[in-house]
Amino acid sequence: MAIYEANYRRLKHLIPALTQIADRAISTSSDDLDLHLQIEDRSTYTTILTLTYLFDDGSVADPAARIRIYHDARVAEVEACRFRQPLPFTRIARPGVKLPVLEWKWEINVFLEKWLLYCIEQGHLFDLESVIGQPAAG
Repeated sequence: MAIYEANYRRLKHLIPALTQIADRAISTSSDDLDLHLQIEDRSTYTTILTLTYLFDDGSVADPAARIRIYHDARVAEVEACRFRQPLPFTRIARPGVKLPVLEWKWEINVFLEKWLLYCIEQGHLFDLESVIGQPAAG
């Protein structure tokens, strides 16, 4: 649960106005690729979103992490993640490697923890003034 709690804190740092941010937004950084955010579902207690970089003229997302945020419990977990290349620090996404579900969930959430920290260090921020996007419906 410590990783889920840390991921929630990092997501709140990256997206401080999560309930008001556009359903689609882009964070730009002079030191990194544009980071794309898509809100897939919002409710009182949860938000489901996807974070990704887009390559090849926007046709390939890599990595693409689908994240469920539980606002009341203040935790965030990866529901799904897609990679084009194996990650050097983990066994996931390697051909022929089958992990038990709990180990897969742990490794994928460790990946999210590292990626969110990297994004924050690169200056990414989805705030209402600096993102490219449309206001949230509502």
